[in-house]
Amino acid sequence: MKILLAILLTLSFTSCMHWGMMGVGQSHHADQMHMMTNRTALENEVTAGNVKAIGAFPTLELGKDVTLTLKLVDAKTSSPISDGQVHFEVQHLDPVTHNESPHHAMQSVAESRLSGVYTIPFRAAQPGEYRLMFHITAIGKQELEPEIDVETTRVLSSESQEHHGSMMNGTGTTPALII
Repeated sequence: MKILLAILLTLSFTSCMHWGMMGVGQSHHADQMHMMTNRTALENEVTAGNVKAIGAFPTLELGKDVTLTLKLVDAKTSSPISDGQVHFEVQHLDPVTHNESPHHAMQSVAESRLSGVYTIPFRAAQPGEYRLMFHITAIGKQELEPEIDVETTRVLSSESQEHHGSMMNGTGTTPALII
């Protein structure tokens, strides 16, 4: 009985990754799932007083432009807030030296055609860890003390353009021996 239980548990552990990937595709399903999860945008939300700031940070790809978006809305009514003074900053942590340095100087972000929506293009030029930050310093003529910061960290590995393995050493399974 113990041997049968050990075999069943071993099979379930080695198949967990495969079962989680069902329905994704027939060939190279682990690669397709990994690529799909890499392309999701992170959304961070900060509420301070009557201002709700929602930042959308898409996955970075080496040498490709992405659009970073900040949406400002009234926290109570959800109506867009125009006239925000928004700045954008990027810090890059080099994967080799582990030194953090500004990748771009602080940039002003203009409101897009959509009321309350602020966008800025960004291109990651090298692998490493990127700290992406929107700073909201004022709404109209009212300065915000403290300012509202919406930020996230995105990691761009040197293999991100040509990564063709799954999260589990390319096989999609992790063998387990239960004694």
